[in-house]
Amino acid sequence: MKRLIPLIAALLFAGATSTFAQSFDFSAYQRRLVVPVAGSIRAADGSRFKTSLRLTLPPKPSDTHVVSGLIVFHPQGLPMSDNDPSVPYSLTYAPLLAQTVYFDDVVGEMGLSGLGTLDIIPDQSSNGVVPLVEARIVNDKNGYINGDSVAVLKGSEAFPATIGRIYRFPVFDQARARVNVGVRTYGPEGVLLGIDISGYAGTVRHIQRYIEPNTFRHMSLYEFVGGQEVADGETITVLASAPDRNSNALIYYTITENSTNDPTVIVAPSYRDQTVNP
Repeated sequence: MKRLIPLIAALLFAGATSTFAQSFDFSAYQRRLVVPVAGSIRAADGSRFKTSLRLTLPPKPSDTHVVSGLIVFHPQGLPMSDNDPSVPYSLTYAPLLAQTVYFDDVVGEMGLSGLGTLDIIPDQSSNGVVPLVEARIVNDKNGYINGDSVAVLKGSEAFPATIGRIYRFPVFDQARARVNVGVRTYGPEGVLLGIDISGYAGTVRHIQRYIEPNTFRHMSLYEFVGGQEVADGETITVLASAPDRNSNALIYYTITENSTNDPTVIVAPSYRDQTVNP
């Protein structure tokens, strides 16, 4: 199986190069902040999921520079672009007090709904400076508000210059909560995911799937592993690989309580060990 992976990858990548490859600026991706998943959705049970953002500029004596930029929303299933829907932000340094901008429902304030991923992109005049950003995914059900924080990653963390990344996450208590998996690819090439489902007895099932370049996908665990059942206690290991160091994938998973619809977003731990091959 391991010997087949390079061959399958070569066949997939041979026709996968996008026109995006002509204009991809890897250094620009390193300077932004990334919120892996964001959205504004109303569920059938009346729950309303939304993403709130708080941008803060700490006090800075003798400095009145403006830090500004765009919060860009990349909707699910479409090729991502910095020209996707956005809302601007602007904060000015003050000598004594922190400056804050708050978006209660950042995707809704763009007049949009649905799931996607966010970039916080500084203007050129900000010289690469971005504010501190706190993100939360919120379940507002009949006035009862619950939620959890969402990791905000530096571009250098979300988009490292490495050939492959290995992700691992456990699966448990699916009767109580449902698991979904999100994948954001970046760069001019698509990404091949080699997925292992490992059981307690040492059994391993192998799945492979290809994700198009520069896209965002959020799916059920069942769909992610190609329509296979995953038992409680099994572990998912994913090797994300691409033919160049400017392309890779960021993977997260969500755990949503069935009874309350309260969500938790976890960026799957990644390892950059090129000697491991699922």
